[in-house]
Amino acid sequence: MHLVLLCLVMAVLFLIAAQDFQYRKIPVWMLIILIIINSFRNYLMIGWEALVYYTISNMLAGLSLFMLVWLYYVAKTGKIINILDSQIGTGDVILIMILGTGFSTLNFLLFLVSCFLFTLFLTLIKKMIYPENNQTIPLAGYLSLWYLLILFIIETFPETLLFKDTTLTDFLYL
Repeated sequence: MHLVLLCLVMAVLFLIAAQDFQYRKIPVWMLIILIIINSFRNYLMIGWEALVYYTISNMLAGLSLFMLVWLYYVAKTGKIINILDSQIGTGDVILIMILGTGFSTLNFLLFLVSCFLFTLFLTLIKKMIYPENNQTIPLAGYLSLWYLLILFIIETFPETLLFKDTTLTDFLYL
């Protein structure tokens, strides 16, 4: 059952990445399927209480980060603006919230920071290769690819758990 759910999550993540890279839009049905399968998979791993706790904690953390980005744009422009779909896509925000069901809060924040650095690195490389290309950044695509990599690492090293805050330090000391 675990392997089937993992393969389904990975397939949907791959489809989300492909859609975002090609069209810069993610179909709602993909997000719905991902939240159902990923949440059920995580429920089987950690139970209902922990899943609800981490989901709420991570949504609050994600909303806090979103508010910081919003405050940055308010300070930058000097006026209150709606940054959804102008600076950051609605699908990006929803995907961040969905992926938040798969981590402890500390690991979720580490995941986001590392993914944002990954996105920045790839975007800078793309700008160096194609300097005239001013397309938007496919954040949901990069989030999906990064989460796929994380899932691969977890399956390769079964002792790593994204719901355990000491996972990163345990992994570094292997």
